[in-house]
Amino acid sequence: MNLEVLSALEGLPLKEPSALVDALTKLLTEHMPCQPVTIKGARDRFSEINRRAKEGYIQVIKGAPGQETIVVSLKDLAAMIHAARTGVTLADVFEATGFKPVKGRRLVVEEGLRSETELVMPERLAKEKQLEAAGV
Repeated sequence: MNLEVLSALEGLPLKEPSALVDALTKLLTEHMPCQPVTIKGARDRFSEINRRAKEGYIQVIKGAPGQETIVVSLKDLAAMIHAARTGVTLADVFEATGFKPVKGRRLVVEEGLRSETELVMPERLAKEKQLEAAGV
């Protein structure tokens, strides 16, 4: 499921049903990897549309404005409802991207900030800087 879609669900106008339908239509069609398919095209390629929905892609089937049909997996529907109720957290982002924490191993950072005021450089670079400063 696309994280942009999940995070945008919080801002949908819930008070008026027609505004919600318009906002959902716009949101889903903007984040689709391909164009909506016709009803005939969906019937002819249903297996492909079903497979793509299971892979996390929302499938929009054309209809009259406001009468479009959405094919989405149950897992993604649950994620959408959860995001709409609770918002998208950093943990949700990590889970959606497949992030796996490193357990049992120490993470060594050779370059970057050790604290707000101390820049850490690799040892070789530090020696080169010292030699340059000494004029060697």
